[in-house]
Amino acid sequence: MSNTWIELGLSRPGPQRESPTAAVAVAPQPVADGPSPLVWLASELLRLLEVSVPEGAALETERFKEQLRHFALQLTESHEVTRTFCEEILSACRAFYERAQAHLAERESEFSDLMRMLGDMMTTLDGSSASFTAQLDRSAERLTRMVDINDIRILKRRLAIEVEALKKLGIEKRAADEAMRTTFTHEIERLQVRLAQSMEEASLDQLTKIANRGRFERTLHQWVVAHRASGLPFVLAMVDVDNFKHINDGYGHPEGDRVLVEIGKTLASGVRATDLVARYGGDEFVVMLAHSTSAQALTRITALTERLSSIRIGDDPEGPHLTLSVGATEWTVDDEPDEMISRADSAMYQAKRAGKNRIEIARRATRSKLFHNGRPVAASAPEAEDLALPLRKVR
Repeated sequence: MSNTWIELGLSRPGPQRESPTAAVAVAPQPVADGPSPLVWLASELLRLLEVSVPEGAALETERFKEQLRHFALQLTESHEVTRTFCEEILSACRAFYERAQAHLAERESEFSDLMRMLGDMMTTLDGSSASFTAQLDRSAERLTRMVDINDIRILKRRLAIEVEALKKLGIEKRAADEAMRTTFTHEIERLQVRLAQSMEEASLDQLTKIANRGRFERTLHQWVVAHRASGLPFVLAMVDVDNFKHINDGYGHPEGDRVLVEIGKTLASGVRATDLVARYGGDEFVVMLAHSTSAQALTRITALTERLSSIRIGDDPEGPHLTLSVGATEWTVDDEPDEMISRADSAMYQAKRAGKNRIEIARRATRSKLFHNGRPVAASAPEAEDLALPLRKVR
């Protein structure tokens, strides 16, 4: 047992009084045909961590899950748990959950500010209203008492004084209301700016600073609805980095991050203001080209991939260039967002299976509109223009 605690980099609490027999009974024993119980436990903990990670674009959740999968793969390959390995896992977990805690604290702070502002507004309104009502009540009492005044000259003087007092009260009330309105207008504007900033941050991928998956999915849904009304075409392309795991393993995660940032910048600078570039997750990006057909998109995507291929991996000027596999598809009037994603994703994997560093354009097969006995007739064969365009080398 003591060897196990040392291997984990921990100190066993309390006096060590185990008998040799007890030690043999509880010490983990290697399994002949599989990993040791300790490796099994570490693997299960990693799996549990991955499924319990809180979601949130600002938290780089996908990157953290990728780290967990990397650790799990290391366990599978080495069948060994060392102190250094445990420290790496703890460090990654600590960094992620510290970001999550900071993110939650920031959101709570914004909510607290909003509640404080609303509380101040209610208090001010209530106090102002109570003060104004009290002054009106006192004025009403004085006016009531004037009924008993028999001298008309005294009554006129008292009424003039009371009218002036009411005018002054009204002016003060309007001034107080205006000041309060100005104060709360400025406060609301400040909160609106903060809310807009938070919404913008929530729509961006934290590493590449381009749109994140959530914003892409919302935009795709909006485009499908809008293009059904207009009938104009658009194209969705899925862009995946070839052999990205080799970049992380061979050059380190910082270099992998640098490559992803460069891809994001290159894609964003190579599209129009009406288009959208987003990071879908991991080393996968999406490009949405507005008012484009498949043929037009192929030309533009080819130009983009040629620009991306100039990105070198590592510090060596003679080092390898980046290559990508791309799958694209044109929207048709019957398409739902998930159908487009699935079709573009399948085309991208077809490009990978065909040798990578390629572009695959896939179109939707037409379906028969005929029915027989209330059941649709089998799908017709794709028409010539609906077949996928030939694979095309990027470089």
